[in-house]
Amino acid sequence: MKKCFELYKKAVTLDDSYAMGYVGLGYALMMMRQYDEAVAHAERGLKLEPNSADIVCGYANILLYAGGDSIPFLKKAIRLNPKPPNWYLRKYAEALCGTERYAEAILQLKKVIEREPEDIFAHIFLTSAYSMAGREKEARASAGDVLKINPKFSLEQFEKVHPYKDPATKKHLVESLRKAGLK
Repeated sequence: MKKCFELYKKAVTLDDSYAMGYVGLGYALMMMRQYDEAVAHAERGLKLEPNSADIVCGYANILLYAGGDSIPFLKKAIRLNPKPPNWYLRKYAEALCGTERYAEAILQLKKVIEREPEDIFAHIFLTSAYSMAGREKEARASAGDVLKINPKFSLEQFEKVHPYKDPATKKHLVESLRKAGLK
């Protein structure tokens, strides 16, 4: 991640109007668990290109992990791009789960899976949404789908790559997956 940080830092040094460079720099900082700096850099990118769906969604993604209110930005990104990429919908669903809007999250994740049946992250978050909603049978079935796609799925590895600032948020997510039968 250090190399990623260095390259984005160089990019914005060469062109201080490169909005995606600031969002990329923010992402690298987020992965390095430097949340305040991450949000500040991504916000600078957002100010440069406030109507770019990718910039708005990238900013929202950083806010999501930093513990901010990402839902309005995710809705805007989806509105700006009439055919939003799956990662927009996944992040929106992830944010919805964070506000206990599980039914809405499940609908978004089903859309992603319909478009891309092998999207492992959509299956993982669908498993979590079902589990958090108390729909245990569906959560276990969804966990089975996760393992069909990746038989070596590991909660330990999953935890490492999801940089939630709030440990309670990550714990709740991991426990929902464990409750559904994932290890």
